[in-house]
Parts: sequence; C-alpha cells; structure tokens
Amino acid sequence: MPLKVHAAVARSGLILPGQTVLVAVSGGADSVALLHALCALASRYRWRLIVAHLHHGIRGRAADADAAFVRGLARRLGLRCVVGRADVPCLARRRRLSLEMAAREARYAFLARTARRVQADVIATAHTADDQAETVLLRLLRGAGREGLGGIAPVTMAHGVRVVRPLLPVTRADILAYLQRCGLEWREDESNRDPALLRNRVRHELLPLLAERFNPAIRAVLCRTARIFAEEEEWLRGLAHEALAGCLMPAAAGRAAGLSVARLAQHPVAVRRRVLREWLRQNGVPDNRLDFDVVEQLDRLSRAARGSGQVALGGAWTVWREYDRLCLRATAGDGEAQLRSVTIRVPGATRLPEQGLMVR
Repeated sequence: MPLKVHAAVARSGLILPGQTVLVAVSGGADSVALLHALCALASRYRWRLIVAHLHHGIRGRAADADAAFVRGLARRLGLRCVVGRADVPCLARRRRLSLEMAAREARYAFLARTARRVQADVIATAHTADDQAETVLLRLLRGAGREGLGGIAPVTMAHGVRVVRPLLPVTRADILAYLQRCGLEWREDESNRDPALLRNRVRHELLPLLAERFNPAIRAVLCRTARIFAEEEEWLRGLAHEALAGCLMPAAAGRAAGLSVARLAQHPVAVRRRVLREWLRQNGVPDNRLDFDVVEQLDRLSRAARGSGQVALGGAWTVWREYDRLCLRATAGDGEAQLRSVTIRVPGATRLPEQGLMVR
C-alpha cells in the first residue's frame, strides 16, 4: 500500500521533496491510511507533515470522539495537529446549501486557512479510486457534462492553496487490507451508512449491483472513463480560454465591461458553454451557481434578437444583456459578492452595474 502511494506521488509529481504537507484527517479508514503511508515516505522525500481535522458541528459526541482520536493519532506519530470547528448546519441554512455541500465548503475553507497559517505547500486529502467511481456515477445521475464526468482531479486549488490526492489510484479494499495488516485503528462515521444520502445509495447499492450483474471491474472502468474525460476536457478548456480572451469587452463610455455576444456567437455551443462558465468563474461566481440550466439560459440570452434581458444565477449574482454584451452584477446577499471601488467621472456619466444605477 505505501508503494502504491509512492508510485502515485512519483508519477504525478503531487508532492515535491522538502515540502510541508497539511494532511486532512477525518479519522476514517482512508485518511488514517493516507497519513500512515505519507509518514512511511516522509524521510525519503524530506516532507514535513502536519495533521488537520475539522469538527463539523453535526454529529455531537461522535464528532467529539473523532477529533480526540485524530489528536491522539497525531501525538503517537509525533506530528503537529490542528483541529478546527465549524457550525455546518448554520452555514447550510445561511447559504441555502445541502448539509453535504456546506460541510465540503467549510472543510476546504478551514484547510486552506490552516495551510496558510502553518505555511504548508500543499494539502493532501484521502480520496480513493472508489470515491472516483462513486463521483462519476453521481454526476452521471445528475446529468453532468464532460467536465463533471472527469471526476475528482488529482490536483486542484482551494482558496489559492494546492490540494493533492495521492490515494486516487488506490482502492478501498487495498486500504482496508493495509490497515488490517498493520494493525491500525480507524473511526467509522455512521452517516456513511445513511440511505437518505444519494452517495451512500450509490456506494452500497448501485455500485455492488453493477459489479455483480454487469461488470466486476466497474470501478476501474469508471475511473478510466473519468481520466479520458478529464484529459479531453483539459484540451477543450484551453480552446475556451483562447475564445474567452477574444470575447472580453472593456468598460467604455459609462458601459460595464462584459462579454461580446457577437464574438461569442462565432463559436460552437460546446465552446460557448465553457466560455460562459469560465468568464463567470474568473469574476468570482462559485461553481454551485453554474449548473447546466443556468449556462443554457445565458447562452440563449446571448443569442436572442432582443438586446436586453437578464438571468439570475442565485444568491448575489445576476447576468444582464446590454445590447452587444453580457454583463455581470454582484449585489450584497449571501456574502459571496465583493465590494469594489469605482471612479466617478466628473463631468460625465458612470454606470454602477452592481446597483443598476447611472451616476451623472
């Protein structure tokens, strides 16, 4: 098992020699295995490991026990441990998110803050090949496109900090065998058995059924499919970035900066969708506001004969059509919008798109 992690790290260059690694440890089997495997390799690569654990404020005494377990594990390994706490139910209500999505946002925000504070170069999380297979199926059930079906990337950014996933090539069966062989303990999260959660039904019902009735290698097949989609999406994303650069329109004569609808229309729909998503991401709109239906509405707005109209993205964000361009408005609402300074032209006219005003 450590050799599989070693091969993944060496092949992908996930963690460079001498780096400080913040290891996300929930106390479950996957993260305990990740921590022990990285410890086994730390001296060879001169890594400095720091443990991070977030108490989500959801599972009461069980969550308290998880935090205590992780502290004890880090202490036995001689590692520094940072434990944080979040009120995920409150965050979910305030941001109108599912409990699962709110927990994910709180977790990555905590990890990024902690990484900056301890000066970690990367965050390591314990996503596995089984997580990859489950994610592909979940996104297929929800109607994802090529980008979504690319699954979990081995390297991403969270709040400006690099996140790596060394266990993606490793199956959960391998992890459990490793833990049992080494006599290592871990915590079980009872919520992972809750059938009300779609991921749990995919994990415990759908995937076993597919493996038994259709293809015993279904997990490996789904992981391979994710890799193919991700590689092709990388190429398409490059095309979209070039197209976006050609569609941007600067602010001028009191008009807001935006996206040229005429230049956007020159591209095929697959590129247009990616241009719209990337434009919004670069302007701070979170991915959970960019589902397929919203992007389709924006594409229709850009191609409409009428030069006006708007699409609400939810929360603080609205896109409106102003004749030859699409513009983005961010208003105070759910804490996602950012305040910015505006230079007022005197004499002259200055548009304030976030407020929908013109100052003369």
